[in-house]
Amino acid sequence: MNILKAFVIKFVFISVFTFGIYGIFAGATISRLLLMSIVVTAVSFIGDVFILPRISQALAGFADAGGFFIMYAVLGGLVVQGTTVLLPALVAMLFIGASEAVYHMYVMDVVHDQPRVQTPIGDLLTEMSEEEDIEKLLENEADEEEGRED
Repeated sequence: MNILKAFVIKFVFISVFTFGIYGIFAGATISRLLLMSIVVTAVSFIGDVFILPRISQALAGFADAGGFFIMYAVLGGLVVQGTTVLLPALVAMLFIGASEAVYHMYVMDVVHDQPRVQTPIGDLLTEMSEEEDIEKLLENEADEEEGRED
């Protein structure tokens, strides 16, 4: 169930950027944009499920960015006719790549059950002191010094 939920989340944000970039600036039809969104989501989700747990999230982000650029350049040339291919592919890569960084954290937490932040152990734990009031502590020290002088 978590995998299906992660796929739907990825499909939604990829579709939003695809429809926004190619729909407005390239004038593509809805059916072609939907086809582009499905293909890009399916290919990149396979990488998120099988490859992401084996490599670092930073390396996966760079690989996703390159993959998005190639997929959008190829699909933009095949699906959307009469427009430049590289500029919309670059813009789509930038926006989707930035949102993929957050999405990778979600996938590692929910789908792969690997927390992204390890809790510190040992000497890094917080210590508590016994003194509650600094003024009271200073008075006690002053009283002790007066007792030594006598």
